[in-house]
Amino acid sequence: MQHPDYCPFCKSSDCTLLEGNGEYFVSYYVKCNHCNARGSNFVELVEDGSDDAKNVAIKHWNQNDIRPNTICHTVKRMITQLRYDLTTLWGRY
Repeated sequence: MQHPDYCPFCKSSDCTLLEGNGEYFVSYYVKCNHCNARGSNFVELVEDGSDDAKNVAIKHWNQNDIRPNTICHTVKRMITQLRYDLTTLWGRY
């Protein structure tokens, strides 16, 4: 089984896979113990008995790329544009 990588927000490696139990389902998500960032919930039925939801929760947390149309992606685009504007402005004067 995979283990959660570092937090994509604060880069801490103190991340854990947490489990929420219901009567008919089990949900899994990864949480950073440093900045309290949390991944999405992935749910499976109790009688299913597989580790699919657990593996998918870890897989989604371990994605290294920034997903498009998220706040992180927007900020990264803005910073890239600002750097470009400042370097071209600096070169003109």
